[in-house]
Amino acid sequence: APEEDVPSVPLPQFELPAGDLIAGMPITVGIRLPRSPRRLAVEVWMTDIHSRTLLGKPRWVVQGSPPDGEHQEGLLQLQVPMGCLEARFEAIAIDLTNQQESHKVAQSRTIIPPNLVGQYDDEEV
Repeated sequence: APEEDVPSVPLPQFELPAGDLIAGMPITVGIRLPRSPRRLAVEVWMTDIHSRTLLGKPRWVVQGSPPDGEHQEGLLQLQVPMGCLEARFEAIAIDLTNQQESHKVAQSRTIIPPNLVGQYDDEEV
């Protein structure tokens, strides 16, 4: 089939914790895709925005069964990287049958060193 006839791979959606992240803390990232007859997986990775380096190895999420009928969801446990001030979480969906990829999606978060957390709590008088 000509490539124009192949439907595009849907974009994954992130559900990251809101606000700043604390270095070294575990977080749960929700990955969601529109329901599809395809066998899809999502590759997720983090990069340091300032040094443009990869933070750890890319991780794979194979999409689970649709809980609401409209989406497929998967969860990924990640550790917020140490020594990084701002991280970009990036992902692509991949059709496991033909290796076709979606466009990349990304979200950025500021990262607070653990020794600064709570440092200013007493000053809010």
